[in-house]
Amino acid sequence: MTASLQRNDVGGETVHVTFSSHELDVEGRGLRELLLGLQDFAIKWLRTAPDRYHTLPASADGIITSLRIAAAE
Repeated sequence: MTASLQRNDVGGETVHVTFSSHELDVEGRGLRELLLGLQDFAIKWLRTAPDRYHTLPASADGIITSLRIAAAE
């Protein structure tokens, strides 16, 4: 398993995780703690935040706005 964090120009972030059979892209804000949790295998499940939370100002809490899962190539 590998994971990386990429930041874009408008304050969003993407965590890209590659497993042996699947790839996962998690988009949102404040995702550094998620990446650290993945390194420790401490994450049991993920879900997107309801739309009403997507526009909240940046804080220490991460917000997941979208998840994409695809078969590894």
